[in-house]
Amino acid sequence: MTHALTAYLGARYFNTASFTDDAFEADALVLTAVALPVASWSEDLLAK
Repeated sequence: MTHALTAYLGARYFNTASFTDDAFEADALVLTAVALPVASWSEDLLAK
């Protein structure tokens, strides 16, 4: 059984199981972050 936590406290000893287990949640967060700048555009961008 793989463990989600690292065996060492150092930052360079990351276990990949903790990242690959939440792959779908990470994609949802990336899509949300990409969509946020579009919401701040003006409503009538090309209107006179």
